Amino acid sequence: MLSRGEIASLIPHHGDMLLIDSVRDWNDETIVCASNGHQNTNNPLRRGGILPVASGIEFCGQAMAIHGALVGMARDRKGVLVALRDVRFAVQRLDAGEGELLIEATSITRSTNVSSYGFSLKCTGKNLLSGRATVFFA
Repeated sequence: MLSRGEIASLIPHHGDMLLIDSVRDWNDETIVCASNGHQNTNNPLRRGGILPVASGIEFCGQAMAIHGALVGMARDRKGVLVALRDVRFAVQRLDAGEGELLIEATSITRSTNVSSYGFSLKCTGKNLLSGRATVFFA
């Protein structure tokens, strides 16, 4: 398990933009993270006082960035989300749910500069969003 401070040393996000609170589990293929950032009234992704479900993609992107750093893909390189596929939203807002968000990202393919991930974001066992992403490491 990694704490927020340890996560901050792995990715460039800081302050309120660091959305992941902890890494619950990870291995070479998968990472599971937790966050209460959807309940933060200072969350920089809020628009008009609400946190739209599409903001969950950033939570998932940060989980992928952490995974990339942990498995050595992102050491001394920045990851850029270059494509999204099959994204499905099950709710309209992230901030409407109570409880912790669980973010899971699973590496589908990986090469020297590119990783493909499947991702999901859940709250109290309910799937809020899912999809696939391609990350380029420059």
